[in-house]
Amino acid sequence: MAHMKYRLKNCCLAFFTLSILLVLCTPNGQAAQASVASAHKKSWVSIFVWDAFTPLVLEKSVPEMLVSLENIFQMHIRYQIAKTLFGKVNGYNKYGNRSTEGHYMMWLHLSDEALKQHAIDRKGIGEEKFIFKNYDNDIFTGWSGQANFKEFIINGVRGLALPTQLPDGTLTGEFQGFASAAAQGNADFEGGFYIDDEQAIKLLEAMKIYPGLKQGYSFLSLKEARPNSPYEPELAQAVNGYNCIDFVYFALNHAGILSLDQSEAFKVGFWYPEYFWDHTIPLKGTGKKIYKKFHDDGVPYMAREELFKLGMAQILFSSLEIFDEEKVVNYITETRPRLRRVRIWDQKKSIQWLEQNVDFRSLRLLEELVPLSKAETKITSPLVSTQDQLRFRSSKINQRYQKSAARRRLRKLKKDGLRPRELEEYRELEGELKRSWN
Repeated sequence: MAHMKYRLKNCCLAFFTLSILLVLCTPNGQAAQASVASAHKKSWVSIFVWDAFTPLVLEKSVPEMLVSLENIFQMHIRYQIAKTLFGKVNGYNKYGNRSTEGHYMMWLHLSDEALKQHAIDRKGIGEEKFIFKNYDNDIFTGWSGQANFKEFIINGVRGLALPTQLPDGTLTGEFQGFASAAAQGNADFEGGFYIDDEQAIKLLEAMKIYPGLKQGYSFLSLKEARPNSPYEPELAQAVNGYNCIDFVYFALNHAGILSLDQSEAFKVGFWYPEYFWDHTIPLKGTGKKIYKKFHDDGVPYMAREELFKLGMAQILFSSLEIFDEEKVVNYITETRPRLRRVRIWDQKKSIQWLEQNVDFRSLRLLEELVPLSKAETKITSPLVSTQDQLRFRSSKINQRYQKSAARRRLRKLKKDGLRPRELEEYRELEGELKRSWN
């Protein structure tokens, strides 16, 4: 009888163990896995990524990259106009302001144990960065500023490696808060990692020591001002700048959540003919108007929104033209210059890696974090718990913009003499120039 009880007890234990394993190994086992992880690591960090409004092309070819920039500007401005005029009628308002070239922010949750170890200076950090008024656990922030569009237009690629200086002499670059994040609408990706309390404190520390605080916001940085050995090629003239994605990976590296090797692998090449490092890229249309404002009229600074008002008619009724891609193609084809590159983080590669490697997909901004913040409901788990209702990427509105952007891209390339066959031949030419770069 005792032997029978022993066998029965073992069978029950085996069945219980098998049930746990089945739950953990099924697609719906994420919550179970998360609860196990959170039992040991009650702090977490979640990365929020707003992808470019339309694809930002970096590695295909130089003219395609320039066309994609123009497409991003045009489509986003058209979206903002429609949102302002018809937002309440057709649902634009619920998707937020969106991003142009993309944006990165992070949500840091410190466990109660971490807060006992580390006193929080809300005033020093900034009240706007806290999700709750009555709890110190949750901080939502990201590094933000303006790329130096003036120097880029006037003096070429090198201008992007200089911080933007405001009329009063200060440099752009600041940490945003939670309301600023929510105003953008839901991110296109949100997910993160369970971390130790020590790592959470390190993430908090990263906000105080990030070099961008002194150097200002920039799309690129001069290589001599920011050496990044051994990752950069010998002939590199610039490296990734002090921008939003740079801060997020700086923080994750500093906290030991990701290694430098891991984050550096997300970078791709931003290519340009070396002549345009410190010479104006050929301009046309709105680009010429912007150049005149900065150069001939002596305007020291204009926000990008103000600049594009100069080409508003073009933005609304035809394709926005800033660069003369046809002249760029002719220059590269005829002179076969050395093409240089800057390694910058690529959102597509970064998002793909995050999708495969994060510990959890987290609460979304509009459906979950904003209501919890208003209700002062303390968060105990980062796991998403509602249906996806406000995802701009899957909306019909976005689908229309992507189709329109694709048509404009093809139309512009055709205008530049780059129909599909010619484009492939031109890509092959650039490929040869890139391979001979070193």
